[in-house]
Formats: sequence, structure tokens, C-alpha cells
Amino acid sequence: MKVLVLAFVVLTGNGGVSSAAKGPHYDASSGIPAWVDIDTPKQFYKATSSRGESWDLVMSDEFNRPGRNFTAGVDPMWTAIEMADGVNAALEYYSVNMTETVTEADGRGVFRIITKLDDISFRVYNQYKNPPGFQQSIYYPTWPGVWLLGNLGRALFMASTSRMWPWSYNVCDANLEKDQRISACDGNPGFGLNPHQGRGAPEIDILEGGGAAISSSVQIAPGMPDEYRPVFPINGESPYCIYSNECKTI
Repeated sequence: MKVLVLAFVVLTGNGGVSSAAKGPHYDASSGIPAWVDIDTPKQFYKATSSRGESWDLVMSDEFNRPGRNFTAGVDPMWTAIEMADGVNAALEYYSVNMTETVTEADGRGVFRIITKLDDISFRVYNQYKNPPGFQQSIYYPTWPGVWLLGNLGRALFMASTSRMWPWSYNVCDANLEKDQRISACDGNPGFGLNPHQGRGAPEIDILEGGGAAISSSVQIAPGMPDEYRPVFPINGESPYCIYSNECKTI
């Protein structure tokens, strides 16, 4: 079984630099942003969202250089891990040597994940602090999933996600303080963190599916305001978007 990632790009709203970036910003003399692959076609440098917003490309990877090594500390963009998955009693093992970059016959670059058994899986960590806008071209077998985790947590490392996932709350609430590790109630959080600033590691599932069902979701604690919640199905309609050329989302 093989999972093919043909390209990966990240976009952010005009104005460009993530709010997490502090200090002066200097454009490269080439005009190409520091995290953008030089082989990404120029027509993808800007995009318009479904809401009419203009987005600038801030990161991309065409995976078009065969033989890249994703061992920790080798590749500047991605890191593969070598460990078992003990979360949720999963029967998976993430392995560096199950990844490769190759060039297809049509010239496309491909990042390929090879799975030899049903209980073997793989995940990569990206060093970039991702802003909220993504595009990817991926072929997936069986149960597809493209998901993101806030950079204060690391998937599989449960000590890093305990009371961090999926928090995204910057309000001091005495009833919730004990449940959120970095709380806005804390005036001295240490580790260089800002006083009275709540933080966490929310999760965004860009794509998840099984069979004919596809879903996208955001997991945030302590919960989403009602105005941001999805519209519930009516008249007995299915809550899933069934994959076809007539698949529509709200």
C-alpha cells in the first residue's frame, strides 16, 4: 500500500507574516518567500478563498527531488519519526525507512509513504508554524486523513498534549483553569510564555473519511460558539458529504 503526496502548500491572508513571528521581517532578494519551493509555479503564489479573500503562498513543497532523507535533523522542512503509536490503543508503527521521494514517469515529484502491513502507518512533523490556509494534492487508500495539530503539542507524545489538546482559549475562567495547562489566569507561566495569555494545541482535520463519507472538522476546547457551529441536517438528510461530482459543502 502506498500513499502519494504530490504537493503541499500553505497560504495565509494578505499581510503575510504569521502572528507568531516577532521582530523585523526581510524579504528574500529573489522575491521567493523563504519557505516556498522554488519549483512551485507562480500561478499558485496567490489564491482566492471561497469567501472572496485573497491569500498569499507562504510555504510549499513539490517533493520533486528524489532520494530526500527525512531522518531527524537532515531535511529542513520535514522530520519523520521512529516510534510506536500508543495513543488510543492504536496498532501502528511510524518508521523513517517507510518514506521516500521519487519522480514519476510524467515528471511529477512525489513524497511516498509505503505501508507493508495494515498495522503500519507513518506521520511527518513539519518545522514550519502553519498559518490557516492549506492546499494539497494527495492519493489515499482506505481511510484518508489530512490533519494538523497546534505546534505546542506533538502527536504521539502524550505528555505534550495532556491539557494542551485541543485548547484554544484566551480567557481567564476559574472553572476551566485546572483543565487548560497554559491558562489566561496564570500571571507567571514561565518558559518565556506571556503572562495571562491562554494557549493550547487545537486540531484541524482538513480531510477525514471512510467508505463514501468525507468530513472536515475543527476540534477546539472549551467549545465552539454557537454561531460557528455547522448547520445540522434537515429532513432526514445525511450529515456526510457523499463523494461524487455533486458533493456540496456549506
